[in-house]
Amino acid sequence: MGPVHRFARAALAATAVALAISAPAAAHDMGVEVVASGLDNPRGLDLADGTLWVTEAGKGGTGPCVPGPEMTPVCFGLSGALTAIDLQSGAKDRVLSGLPSLANPDGSSATGPSDVSLGRKLWMTIGLGGPTATRDLLPPAGQGMGRLYRLGDLGLEAVADLHAFEVANNPDADQPGSDIESNPNSLDAKAKPVVVADAGGNDILATHFHWSLNSISYFMRAAVFIVPAIVFYLTRRWCIGLQRADTDRLLHGYETGIIMRSPEGGYSERHLPISETSAYTLTARNRDEVHEIESEVDENGVAAPGSRVDRIRAKLSRAMFADNMQKPTAEELEEARHHAAHSHELEAGLDHPAEGHEFDDHALRDADEVPLRNL
Repeated sequence: MGPVHRFARAALAATAVALAISAPAAAHDMGVEVVASGLDNPRGLDLADGTLWVTEAGKGGTGPCVPGPEMTPVCFGLSGALTAIDLQSGAKDRVLSGLPSLANPDGSSATGPSDVSLGRKLWMTIGLGGPTATRDLLPPAGQGMGRLYRLGDLGLEAVADLHAFEVANNPDADQPGSDIESNPNSLDAKAKPVVVADAGGNDILATHFHWSLNSISYFMRAAVFIVPAIVFYLTRRWCIGLQRADTDRLLHGYETGIIMRSPEGGYSERHLPISETSAYTLTARNRDEVHEIESEVDENGVAAPGSRVDRIRAKLSRAMFADNMQKPTAEELEEARHHAAHSHELEAGLDHPAEGHEFDDHALRDADEVPLRNL
């Protein structure tokens, strides 16, 4: 698509917005209300908290004059602006002025501030259009055209040079008669990344942390395969950690918060067995059996049928279950019970709670009976 058609399509959309804002009073009978007038070529707008934000492309200036989108001269000036309109009172406030603008000598068909969008901050595009060399012919103040801006604490700051990106990444460079042209137009900053439509480059760009749409696309292609594997690994390690904590509670009991001092001067925390109900809950699962290869050869020393498949199965089984914490056997649980009973006999003289430990329950009882605790 040639530059004339591209610009005409963008100009048509912009004209529709301009007509809606600057419609004559007679349009009120058709349900259209004039909320602001006297704007210089209004373009994109956004509504937030009762305030209508409007970009004004301006009306150019005294020059220098450079080739425009229609290959006719357009003159440069600092007549672009960003205006905030209070819809309740109708008051207008030009928040930003003196922004770059290109227009016909009579001030028509202007290109300049083209759209505004409010996310967490205010974002704005300043268009360009015309041949590649158009911006190079402008004075320093005009070098800010063809860019995406964000209103920060220090004022308006350039975030992305969309014209330079178009020069380096022309999406239709292989098409006959293709030229390089950039005219950043509409944008949406409500979500991440910020998305910009380039009316001159015939493409949609995403910019966030200086990432192009291509970079985001490549990242998502890889993430579809890599992210699930990372999430699976992290979740598996987390579950194994929980299994180890459950095994420790089964074999050593729960922590009572009572610190014991041995005759040798050592300190340790006293544990009490968990209830049978809790123990049943923690052991109500099957043991994970890791598949082992019995033999890769038969009694005659010949490779057994299916031995290769069996090896693969064993490797997969080890990778999946080898690190899992198996639930304690009945013998291990019985040994833990005997150890707890023996410890209780040694600590029998401590069954009277000290001051401040009335609810620690020094007596060896079922944990379901422990006051304030039900493990």
